Amino acid sequence: MKEEVVIVLDFGGQYNQLVARRVRECNVYCEIYSYKTDIEKIKAMNPKGIILTGGPNSCYEPDSPTYTDELFKLGIPVLGLCYGAQLMSHVLGGKVERADVREYGKTEVFIDKKDSKIFQGVSKLGTLEVMKGEVNIDDAVQQYKNTSVKVLAGSIPIQDTSTVLSGKNMRQFVKELEAEADFVIIDTPPSGLLSDAAIVAQYVDGAVFVIRQDYTDVDRILEGMEILSGSGAEITGCILNDVNVRTSESQHYMNSYRTKGETL
Repeated sequence: MKEEVVIVLDFGGQYNQLVARRVRECNVYCEIYSYKTDIEKIKAMNPKGIILTGGPNSCYEPDSPTYTDELFKLGIPVLGLCYGAQLMSHVLGGKVERADVREYGKTEVFIDKKDSKIFQGVSKLGTLEVMKGEVNIDDAVQQYKNTSVKVLAGSIPIQDTSTVLSGKNMRQFVKELEAEADFVIIDTPPSGLLSDAAIVAQYVDGAVFVIRQDYTDVDRILEGMEILSGSGAEITGCILNDVNVRTSESQHYMNSYRTKGETL
């Protein structure tokens, strides 16, 4: 039986291998090809999907890597990442402009083609609207296809998270979630970085402290645990993340973790 394949077209990005690996981790066969690969070869492989990688160029530079628009007329789903997304827009007649601020992270996106299959079933309502009391949680939660999984979408980023998280609607929000599920897990930014964890601590029965192996200094860890404890949260456990399990047990706790092990 012929394998179904996803093709990654490489435009010089540094994450081409990572992209392919992520596809393979989903148990999907994936191959990487140069953007110079002839369109007829791609047709012959009959891929189920095509991914265009990022790259260091601008799509407006005369010598930038490009591809024929015939690729987008094959009836095959195409995902563009970074430069790949810019190139897709450029080749299909769109316009690529520099943003006012160059940054990584969340960006608010306005959907102007609401009949697209990509956005079918995507709610405009999310966590923020529920916590602010603008909508009921039942109106915002969506059933995922024919499964028992329920999804509550995120919302646009806000500046004053403390006000929202400490409000009465947040407490009611957690109570409604508890009524729907056996367990409610709330993930927060690092306790030593933002105050969000300390605020959320008042709504939980216990906290699990996650530490990245040999990345976070012990003093920062102890400071974060003190912040959580001071908020009334009982620290019920600790997860040491990103441990190299191929090393011996004694090497799992290297550097300063070993010297201050009794404290932790």
